[in-house]
Amino acid sequence: MSVPTILLVDDNKVTLALEKEHLEARSFHVIATLDFREVLGLARSIRPDLIILDYDLGGTTGDAVCRQIRREPTTRDTRILILTAHDHEEVRHRCRLAGADALVIRSAGREALVDRVAELLGLPRRRHVRMRCQIRVQMEAGTRPTEGTAHNISESGAYLITRETITTGTRVRLGFSLPNRDHLLSARAEVVRAENLDGGLQGYGVQFSGLGPDQKALLREFVS
Repeated sequence: MSVPTILLVDDNKVTLALEKEHLEARSFHVIATLDFREVLGLARSIRPDLIILDYDLGGTTGDAVCRQIRREPTTRDTRILILTAHDHEEVRHRCRLAGADALVIRSAGREALVDRVAELLGLPRRRHVRMRCQIRVQMEAGTRPTEGTAHNISESGAYLITRETITTGTRVRLGFSLPNRDHLLSARAEVVRAENLDGGLQGYGVQFSGLGPDQKALLREFVS
């Protein structure tokens, strides 16, 4: 199962960066742009699973961009979510007419956005926030010791990159230390997602099992 790709569009640099970070913490692959004029070209080239448009785009509106996307044969079936600060029926109506799949009011908070994104992509809602990181991990899959790098982690799992080929469903043993902490964590885990990456690398989503309360507390403290 591949990581869903989201095209995120907002003309506010700070807001764009915060929303990109928030979505990436939930293990989505996010391509972000400040320029609504780039949307069609990016949508054609990267074929995102979802496009998130801000409603107020400084020169146009999200519903207008949505209509452009729907007119293009290569992008018209792409899921589209519009974010807006305007909790008005007129805005809702314009977005529905443009063909948006969903509308999220900003005042509902970023967790409401994540919930709606997961729903549109047919994904289960993540229970735990993942922290981006670069942590060396000792791995043992069967009798094969190897090494990898955790690129995000939560108290329930991690995303690992390694050159080792491991099939989905494989149970592995992991050993790693969190940054600025001397305690070595040891965990059993199951590979629940696998994907081929560039350069001969492999990416794996793993789900922890058998973590003790102290280890969970260390992970929770690190992520928070």
